[in-house]
Amino acid sequence: MVYALSRSVYGLPFAPKLWHQTLHTWLVGHGWIRSAHDPCAYTCRGVSMIVYVDDCAIMYDKTDATASSTYKQFLTDLGKDFKFTGGGDLDHFLGYGITRDRAAKKLYLNQYAVMDRLLAMYDSDEFMPDSYVPALTGNILGHNLCPDDSPAGLREREYMQRKQYRALVGSLLWLQRGSRPDLSFVVGALGRVMHNPSRVHWAAAVLAMRYVRTTRNLQLTYSAQPSAALSISVDADFLPNYGDAYANWKSTTGFHAYLGGAAVSWVSRRQDVIATSTPHSECLAAYDAVRTAVHLRGLMSDFGYKQTEPTVVDEDNQSLVRIMLNDGVTDRIKHWDYKVHWLRERVNNNDVTFAWVNSADQMSDTATKPLPKDTFTLQRDHNLGIFHHSYVRYDKIFREHASRFDLVE
Repeated sequence: MVYALSRSVYGLPFAPKLWHQTLHTWLVGHGWIRSAHDPCAYTCRGVSMIVYVDDCAIMYDKTDATASSTYKQFLTDLGKDFKFTGGGDLDHFLGYGITRDRAAKKLYLNQYAVMDRLLAMYDSDEFMPDSYVPALTGNILGHNLCPDDSPAGLREREYMQRKQYRALVGSLLWLQRGSRPDLSFVVGALGRVMHNPSRVHWAAAVLAMRYVRTTRNLQLTYSAQPSAALSISVDADFLPNYGDAYANWKSTTGFHAYLGGAAVSWVSRRQDVIATSTPHSECLAAYDAVRTAVHLRGLMSDFGYKQTEPTVVDEDNQSLVRIMLNDGVTDRIKHWDYKVHWLRERVNNNDVTFAWVNSADQMSDTATKPLPKDTFTLQRDHNLGIFHHSYVRYDKIFREHASRFDLVE
């Protein structure tokens, strides 16, 4: 016997979509406007809201009489048609803890609750020693370390079957995606060998969890800034150091997008195609970073924070800066695909501009390779917004563009 449901039931695969359609219809009917850049973001007369299934977070200026009235009316109207809880200051959302220091004009975002559950799961002596870096310098953690079909390899596979490798890396991935960009590189490297990890990979995963335990109190720190200007740092690690034959000769992309003094988006991943030079790998990384910048610029505009100046992209490769700021095709780049032309179009449209920075001031190095402790700590604290590393953005090649690049406070 087969039954046909007359309405959705909570927990079914299509239930979230049906609920979102219901909520969207209701919101639009009450004057809310959906963002053109994110279907789960809405605005209405000075009030902004993001929706995740049946969880909502609302932002507005309490000193704005219109926004305050809109917010109160929204709660009244919502209560007439739906049951809901909340309505106070946002202190947690989707597993994230949110605290504020209004006097210092700072907002803190963390995953302490999730982290404490993970640390309770991995509390054996193996995970206890302190570690101040998530990965050892020079440790590639590639596919070449995976066990083979030899007797020794089969014994290692049997050993790894007794380890919770996938669960451990999955836990680290959840933290990395949410509030810990400092874990990006090592989580990406460990995730690429989920199908056949080795003892070396397990030791690296244990080291990463030791680092999480040691740095449990770190959190993203956002602070009031003179302007709501978005900025980007982007880096690539060209083969063969971290992209040899065992990784299909693919280089590594890493970037961070900053707003409010800390990272709001970050990526560390293998590139889609094989780069033929360092500038080529940097171009592929910049393409991914600028796509994110264009999306964030649009989203911020929907929320009322229109970007009036080009987003500055920090790049430590002089050749790529030259290519981006000057049209033309040379023998060295004629094989590059549409990505370089799209990037130039973004520059010409004043969506982004490229600034050259010293390699020591490239804040996305943590997303492309393991770093020594001191260098890693400096970049990590800058990306998390804990301590801002001041550095000079400038163009040593094209002096006519020098006015675009200034000191980062």
